[in-house]
Formats: sequence, structure tokens, C-alpha cells
Amino acid sequence: VVFGTGENGPLGGPLTGDDIFIAKIESWNPVGVPKVNPTDTQPLRIYPNPTNDTVEVTIPAGATKGTLSVATPSGHIVHSQAVMANGEITLSAARWPTGLLIVSLTTPDRVFTTKLIKN
Repeated sequence: VVFGTGENGPLGGPLTGDDIFIAKIESWNPVGVPKVNPTDTQPLRIYPNPTNDTVEVTIPAGATKGTLSVATPSGHIVHSQAVMANGEITLSAARWPTGLLIVSLTTPDRVFTTKLIKN
């Protein structure tokens, strides 16, 4: 880590060779997302995967209200619909672009996401 008392430092003014200090960090306590226990999550299941024309999406138990969307990796939404109950939904994939697609179910509490390959 480099600290300076110049332009980017606490004292202002231009940096010179005499104004730079290097500190070695001995202890590191990173901040981030806590570990997710895989047994605590229910996946969004899709089959067949890869698909050609239709795909079955299994909505996880407890996810009774939300929005199901299918998007390209660049974020272009190719399908979106409201979901009011868990169970299975059949979607027509015939007009979707080929390649990798991201399927997401957004509920008030969680977001379930999985990948789908369209042939």
C-alpha cells in the first residue's frame, strides 16, 4: 500500500519522492459475502437442458410470487412473466436466440438463477 502526503494525500500539493511511504500489511480481515450453505438453497430447475423448442421450469417450494425472466448474457430480456405459485411452468423457447441464456426467478425475498443452453 502506498501512502502520499501530496495531491492524493492528507496534506495536499504535488507528490515528490520524499512524500511516499510504503506500508506492509501484516493482518488482513477481508469483508465480503458470507459462505452460503448449499443445503439452505433450493435451485431453480430447468429441463431439458440443453433445449430446442420447449423448457420446463420447476419453481422452488416457497417461491409463490415473483417474476420469471430469461435473458442473454448481455442482459437482453427474451422472456418475462409473473409467477403466482410454485410447481412447473412450460415455456416455448422456439424464438429465443441460440447459445447461453440466464433464467432468473425474482421473488420479494430471493433471486434464483440458473443457466440454460438453447440449441
